[in-house]
Amino acid sequence: MVLHLFNHCLELVCLILVLLCMLAAAKKRLLLKPNSFLSKAVCFHDGYAYALVALALVHGILSGKAAAMMSGKVAWMILLILIIFALIQKKCCSAWMKKAHVVLSVVFCLGVIGHVIHAVLS
Repeated sequence: MVLHLFNHCLELVCLILVLLCMLAAAKKRLLLKPNSFLSKAVCFHDGYAYALVALALVHGILSGKAAAMMSGKVAWMILLILIIFALIQKKCCSAWMKKAHVVLSVVFCLGVIGHVIHAVLS
């Protein structure tokens, strides 16, 4: 019971981290004020991504053999590929790497949405 409750808390934290990561991508479009809370929260984008990988892994382990396990694995692997691309992008900042990062971010978000829908419906 306690692990089940803890896993639901992890789910919530992971969703918040995904939203914070996506907020970093929308920072320029939202025209956030420099001293606003959201602007300061977005500057930890890398840390949010690393925390998301770790907490999503723990969530997957605690979930056991749930119905949405496969969609969660796919979303987690996309996240790993996204982070690997981000690390490569830091070394060689090219336009196609930025586009690949954006495309992988969108695919990851769609994977998370699919995973959540799969988990709720099953």
